[in-house]
Amino acid sequence: MGFIMPKRRSSARSKLPRRPVAPPPPEPASPSGLERGGRLGWLPFVAIGVLAVGAVVFFMAVSGDNTVESAASAAVAAAQSPSAPAKPFPYYDSAEEARPFPVTLPPSTYSNETLQKAYQIAKEIPEILVQLPCLCGCHGVQTDHGSLLDCYVDDHAAT
Repeated sequence: MGFIMPKRRSSARSKLPRRPVAPPPPEPASPSGLERGGRLGWLPFVAIGVLAVGAVVFFMAVSGDNTVESAASAAVAAAQSPSAPAKPFPYYDSAEEARPFPVTLPPSTYSNETLQKAYQIAKEIPEILVQLPCLCGCHGVQTDHGSLLDCYVDDHAAT
């Protein structure tokens, strides 16, 4: 006897034409990349944390002794006291109190455009500048400084 090969079965499937299968629809992409579990999903939480810490530090610095209530009550008490404490930097409480205003240097004194603009503004709004404190450091040296406007009477506002 010899070797007999097994008979092949014919399959109905193999004779049907194959239909193309459509790929599954793609998932919509997240426009910002902040989808859940994404690489930047933690970024909003960090930003909120930084803002919260900044707010706490700001309120602690404003209050002076780390409580907002004591700073507010100190401000109310200072406003109600008949003898107001001395101002740490010179300025006038009202524009009328500072009249007559000192004459500022003309803007054309300077060739620098920024200085010209600064002196021009000082010339245009003296009633505002007399109510702003002089923080240039000259108030301890020069006794004639009563406000920020006095810095523009000579050339030391340009330095």
